[in-house]
Amino acid sequence: LEFRRVLFRSCVGCVWFLNNLDLNHKRVIIFAVDEGLRILIEASTWYCDENFNLSPDYFIQLYVIRVPINDFFYYGCILFIRT
Repeated sequence: LEFRRVLFRSCVGCVWFLNNLDLNHKRVIIFAVDEGLRILIEASTWYCDENFNLSPDYFIQLYVIRVPINDFFYYGCILFIRT
């Protein structure tokens, strides 16, 4: 799986690809924008949710980190995991 350079910035110039890691022989790809990371830093509570049915074909797991703000949940980052 390769990423083309165009994927590294949104149409308004925000960097949204954060990292592509190999952790204990598991490939982890993390997507986030600066605003999502700021929300995570400022939040006192994080909600993490893992899902195996919604991940893209190449990956086995979708993992999201969300933050409650008022009556809404905002995504701080999204991770795809493959073993």
